[in-house]
Amino acid sequence: MIQIEKLSKLTKMITIKKIHNGLIKSLKAPVGLEQIGRNTFQLATPFEFRDGDSIVCYIEISEEHIRFTDWGHTLMHISYDVDITSQTRKEALEHVLAIYDLEYNKGEIYTDCSIQEIGFVFRDFIQGLIRISDISLWKNTRNEQDN
Repeated sequence: MIQIEKLSKLTKMITIKKIHNGLIKSLKAPVGLEQIGRNTFQLATPFEFRDGDSIVCYIEISEEHIRFTDWGHTLMHISYDVDITSQTRKEALEHVLAIYDLEYNKGEIYTDCSIQEIGFVFRDFIQGLIRISDISLWKNTRNEQDN
């Protein structure tokens, strides 16, 4: 795999600009892009969890693909409120991952795409994270129904 740091500075800047413009065009909203590693950028988006915390997402760029990842933040966030290891919640997680074509490994939720797909894939990624975070509402709904 050829890493982006091996690309020329101009090619790297053009690639990052294309990604940034693609996200803004797709979302029709401001998107911040802050470099936090050689090939890694944190995205600042207008999306939030129900409690007002920002949805955290990153882009990892390689010559082969662009990866959107939450670095495990989404499941960590909802684990404060509910046990995400129950069979029902695991099945719900797998269902949402399948709907939005997302991958899961050791708590991290991610998806890979080409630069041409960036807008559509990012919307699905964010929508998937929002749907996954909704799993934390099950606790409140069930408690209200029991009363």
